[in-house]
Amino acid sequence: MHITFPADFDIATLWALRSRAVGIVCATHYPASDVSIWAASPPPAAYSRFLADRTVAVAEDGEKLVGYAALDAPAREIDAVFVDPAHIGEGVGKRLIQALFALARRRQIDELTVCAALNAVGFYRAAGFGEEREDLYAHPSGIALPHVHMRARIAV
Repeated sequence: MHITFPADFDIATLWALRSRAVGIVCATHYPASDVSIWAASPPPAAYSRFLADRTVAVAEDGEKLVGYAALDAPAREIDAVFVDPAHIGEGVGKRLIQALFALARRRQIDELTVCAALNAVGFYRAAGFGEEREDLYAHPSGIALPHVHMRARIAV
């Protein structure tokens, strides 16, 4: 597996991976009715612009996408970490987070925040994030999704 920071992305492939991850992994912590709406939602019209405004790390096994993560450096926030459910437990997410931390260090960013889905709190905790507060995210589909604001200090 290798991690790259590509200049362009196949939005459909990234969104399909995200939808699979939400549909399977998030089902352990959210009601099935919310997960089905969340996973089935189409990419927002501005998703390509959203990604273009961030640094995206892509994990590939050969030519196959197995995960991706997005960093909003000016906001000092990790916006997304998604791993193909078939590759959970293989260290893909950990390697993506490590790549984002290394990038943050190079940019002299001394802390990062993330709004973690409930199923991802343990993952982020293991990566060095501490919990700050719980909140609700108003998903564009109309559902409200609980999540946890977390913060990690980064040695620069």
